[in-house]
Amino acid sequence: MKDVLYLVSYCLLGRNCRYDGGNAEDGSVIKFLRGKRYIPLCPEELGGLSTPRIPCEIKDGRVINMNGCDITEEFQLGAKKAFEKVKRFIEDNEKESTAPQLNTNDISVRRKICAIMKSKSPSCGKGTVYDGGFTGRLICGNGVFTEYLQRNVTKLGPNCQLEVLTEDELKQRLSEDGVKI
Repeated sequence: MKDVLYLVSYCLLGRNCRYDGGNAEDGSVIKFLRGKRYIPLCPEELGGLSTPRIPCEIKDGRVINMNGCDITEEFQLGAKKAFEKVKRFIEDNEKESTAPQLNTNDISVRRKICAIMKSKSPSCGKGTVYDGGFTGRLICGNGVFTEYLQRNVTKLGPNCQLEVLTEDELKQRLSEDGVKI
């Protein structure tokens, strides 16, 4: 995974930004990212939500907190701000590059982005999220930021390739490749 820009859920790096005020620090993710270009993101904080905050889940396409308040707008704002942060990073790095500028419309030039997202999160989840009943039941679906990123990835460049992995999928992939972490 050389020459890849990584996006990573900030809580996986040990930042106390989870709903409960804690983190989901994952030493394997931290070790994997050493020496790599990455952008840590917490879309929920970027959307103006405090830490700690009332737990939230996705129900019928809306983000509802445990008190029954619909805070979908805050999650959507956070997803948009996180995406804009990534876009600015890419644009700034292209401007600062001293190498000859590549023609980004050339189909052979690919921008690779790998997002390492916190599983089951209403923002960053991939594949499964909690069902909105606050019972621990999982359903198929993505978090708001993951969904936004997948829908808008072409805005990061015409030839952008995106891969989204949960922290567990990253560890599984590394294990299959024989990488000790």
